[in-house]
Amino acid sequence: MIRKYLFITFLILIIGNTSFSQELTKFKKKSYFTEAYRLIDLGNYAEATKYLIPLFKSDKTNSNTAYLLGLCYFKKNRYPMAVKLFKIAVQHVSKEYKSHRFNETRAPIIALNYLAKSYHRNYQFENAKKYYTRYMNIADTSQRQFIEQDIA
Repeated sequence: MIRKYLFITFLILIIGNTSFSQELTKFKKKSYFTEAYRLIDLGNYAEATKYLIPLFKSDKTNSNTAYLLGLCYFKKNRYPMAVKLFKIAVQHVSKEYKSHRFNETRAPIIALNYLAKSYHRNYQFENAKKYYTRYMNIADTSQRQFIEQDIA
């Protein structure tokens, strides 16, 4: 009788854990996002990826998460992975991007610049030029002078 009870309890725990562990709650997503941003601000990109990967897996269309994760890979010199993420991020860029906001789903326009730099460092110069040009068309005058050095 006790064995049967333990077996049923064990099954409930196993089944319950597997069905709930796949989905992040909104609270957990927000705490992951906050911690990831804190780590990015500290320059700890390797640790930040540990929080951003589950967020990205839960919503692969979120340009902000793709941008932040791409930034971490870029800073770790993992340019092929950065390209993949920045390509997602630049689908929804905005000058009105709100940094450090959990509900922000757009990416900042600087994501175009990071995509161009990632292509550049992967020796894909035509793609780099394409995104440098796209960034130059959107960026403010003060931001353009730094890009002109990269293109030259």
